[in-house]
Amino acid sequence: FVRIDFEGVELKYDRSDISDIILSAPKLQEPAQSDKTESSPNAQPAGKDNVDAFKRGEEFLAKNSLWEAIAAFKESFAADPADAKSAYNVAGAYFLMGKFDDAIEWYRKVIAVDKNNVNAYVGLGITSRLTLKYSQATDALSQAIKLDDKSVIAMSELAMCYQVQEDWPNAVAWYKKTVA
Repeated sequence: FVRIDFEGVELKYDRSDISDIILSAPKLQEPAQSDKTESSPNAQPAGKDNVDAFKRGEEFLAKNSLWEAIAAFKESFAADPADAKSAYNVAGAYFLMGKFDDAIEWYRKVIAVDKNNVNAYVGLGITSRLTLKYSQATDALSQAIKLDDKSVIAMSELAMCYQVQEDWPNAVAWYKKTVA
């Protein structure tokens, strides 16, 4: 099994290649610009408003209302720019929607706030691999492994990066590490 922890929600898959799952998922239709909920331009300082926005984001995420979740988490992040969890949830929601360039942008924001966030490096690596940015993917996944040398998902994703580039020695070496 591959276990993915998305802010307390545990997802398990019986194989390590989640890209098939993501790529086969139906694409969500982006609402017209006027229908999108944007974060408040008058965001309040960190505090109760930040907590309220974060809770709203979690509620929307639980209902799979991803655009509303993104808006709420962006509002939370605007109120507290050191809030890596809000930025991570924005990245994750964009990833789930297949909006990979936006996900990459937000994974980078998480890393800017929390340089030791293994999940953000893994997310950046997976998303970069799916967008064929292999150098960026290998850098991010290598950093994740430096931070957590037992991250099987980072190792298997790194192996996949090497595999699709037909770098067989590195692919085999990293696949072996995932089962060691």
